[in-house]
Amino acid sequence: MTPQAAVGAGIGGLAAAGAGGTAVAYAAGAFEAKKKKADENLKETYLSKASKQTVTLNKEYIGENGQDSKVKVWMKSKEKETKYKQDLGSALESMNLTEDNKPTESTISKLKKPDNLEDGEAEITYNYTKKWCETKKETVYDPSKTEEFGIFQKICFVGRNVA
Repeated sequence: MTPQAAVGAGIGGLAAAGAGGTAVAYAAGAFEAKKKKADENLKETYLSKASKQTVTLNKEYIGENGQDSKVKVWMKSKEKETKYKQDLGSALESMNLTEDNKPTESTISKLKKPDNLEDGEAEITYNYTKKWCETKKETVYDPSKTEEFGIFQKICFVGRNVA
């Protein structure tokens, strides 16, 4: 065998081994982790994305068990969670559900001040907000449409230790 033929055979053998190695890696699933991660990012919901971002802020999703009475109590207090109530007052104007039990303009105005809500106002506001959050939580996050996600993140997560 001439030296050129030996070199050619050696390079050909390496190329075949390289291609074979890549095929084996694909068969073993070595590249699946990257693809799976990309697919997860494409399907991230409002709830999963916001949950990751708010975990360090000591907040929890408004739909968690035990939130109802706690949130309604501080909605009736002028001094508690004032930033949340102001954000909620602003957000309620753009939140649309097909039900008619949306908080009134008077209630929205009280939230923006913030001022304390009456029992019925707190009940309606909490129920409406929770229902809106429930309808949006499985929405697939789209980085080009951040306004609605921003509202979801602000109003669908409340402080854990506020009572």
